[in-house]
Amino acid sequence: MANTDIVALPNSWSNRNRDESLRRDARDSFSRMIARAVAETNTNFQLYDAYRSRAEQISLFKKHYYNTGRSYKKNRNERWYGGTVWAWRGGVRVASPDVGSNHEDGMAIDLHPSAIQNWVIKNGLRFGWSWDEGKRNNERWHFRYIPSKDQYKAEGYLDHAAVQKVVGAEVDGKIGTGTVQKIKDWQKEHGLKVDGKVGLDTKKAMGLTGKGEGIQAPSTPSKPSVPIPPKPDETTKTKLDGGFRYTYLREDWDTQSTDSRVHLFDHTVKGAYLHYPADGNVTLAKESVEQTMERLRRYRKDHQDVQGWFDIGYQVAFDQRGYSYQLRGANMESGANGGTDSNNEATAFLLLLGDEEEPTKEMISAVNGFLAQQKDVFPDSTYLRGHQESPDASTDCPGPKVMTLLQNGSFSFKGTPSAVPGGSVSTPSKPSTKAPTGKALFMALIDAPDFPLLRTTGNLCYYGPEDGPKESVSGKKPNSLNPGDLSGDHSIGLKEFQKQLAKRGYTSTDDGRYGDQTEKNVKNLQRVAGLKEDGKVGPQTWYAAWIFPVQ
Repeated sequence: MANTDIVALPNSWSNRNRDESLRRDARDSFSRMIARAVAETNTNFQLYDAYRSRAEQISLFKKHYYNTGRSYKKNRNERWYGGTVWAWRGGVRVASPDVGSNHEDGMAIDLHPSAIQNWVIKNGLRFGWSWDEGKRNNERWHFRYIPSKDQYKAEGYLDHAAVQKVVGAEVDGKIGTGTVQKIKDWQKEHGLKVDGKVGLDTKKAMGLTGKGEGIQAPSTPSKPSVPIPPKPDETTKTKLDGGFRYTYLREDWDTQSTDSRVHLFDHTVKGAYLHYPADGNVTLAKESVEQTMERLRRYRKDHQDVQGWFDIGYQVAFDQRGYSYQLRGANMESGANGGTDSNNEATAFLLLLGDEEEPTKEMISAVNGFLAQQKDVFPDSTYLRGHQESPDASTDCPGPKVMTLLQNGSFSFKGTPSAVPGGSVSTPSKPSTKAPTGKALFMALIDAPDFPLLRTTGNLCYYGPEDGPKESVSGKKPNSLNPGDLSGDHSIGLKEFQKQLAKRGYTSTDDGRYGDQTEKNVKNLQRVAGLKEDGKVGPQTWYAAWIFPVQ
């Protein structure tokens, strides 16, 4: 068959287990490249999109753009289509059907998460995968295949399922971090270089031809491999992420990382809603940790495939042992409270209960401990309600038993910040929302680097969006007022600022380029610091990142 044939990809490669496909040579290259990326980053990959038909391209375009009727563009996010300008609604940026897309040729992919994206940006061109188109459109996830750049064609197709069968991994047709460890064990046993990568030597030793022959994947993919749940750490029994402590992090129970469209709270967090699954008269208290994790994976799949949400809607789940499970994460905006307003300003906690089950004292203690953490991180949190009390919802959730405990004060923000009862727990100290003074302020300023941009009369520069005035430094193009701040394709100072935000608990990529996520993080910091929420990083906001606690 010709390289121009469109061929199917394993469903397990898709973030939603969908049918995806690529041109044959692009498929072959991706199969061998992505296995190396997983091995070198120790990160599982998700393919969000690949081949799209012409009809799918038009449908996707119209979903994310609307016809303005104008004959002129106002900004770079607008597209020409059918003789008029179409404006972006939000979500995915899509090429105009007039221009066409590499997706229509089966030569492009949209790939997540960020660790994988960064690896492909740096290494992908050796395998023929270029970020040039994605870079022009400020899309870190978009890559296109250029066959002439591919240096590894001789390796042929890497059959992930065949590799899994050889090394004794669970066969789902997708090399992930678990399979990589099995590959390393196999390489060690066979006297090969132990790197977890399936290059020519390892393929030869495995008896794989690279032409789709050898051991074949089953026609129907078997159950995907899932993480083996670790035991809670016996010292702290908690794990810290995003300013909150959990028994189990997202990576402990799910091979799919949080969807990239899920974002940090960008409004003041005022309260919390309690939920339950409404699964009927089931006894969830008898489930093992492994069964609980499998249940959470089913909920996530239902929320995505049936409800059409970006990800599982809740931020945290609690079982009757008192264990807490990071879902979206308590610092991320909710998707389960019923509407925009209630999701913007409140967390969503899931109590794993059957309809007739009573919360145990361990569950109540864990929920209250997490509410206390929320009060520490989001001090404006005051109300605690059942989901049925949300003005945006019509439901009986979380059931009469939880509502009774809510009404009698059993659940409250006054718990001890602890994720697991009965263990030695490191309690996070309560951050202050006030600036330090005196010696504390002096020491904080010593630790903070100087604000790096020009600040003279008439040239008060700041880090901000690309479409701002000449004083706005985005890192996406040279700035005549600050020529020494740009290094390659990023701002040196903005990258340092983004790294500081990440240290303080924000979800922040340190790409040195001002984008939507950076703007949201900056406005959150400005709100905490009592500064004007304009998204501009001037000296006050810069130093606040080193002085103020992140909320």
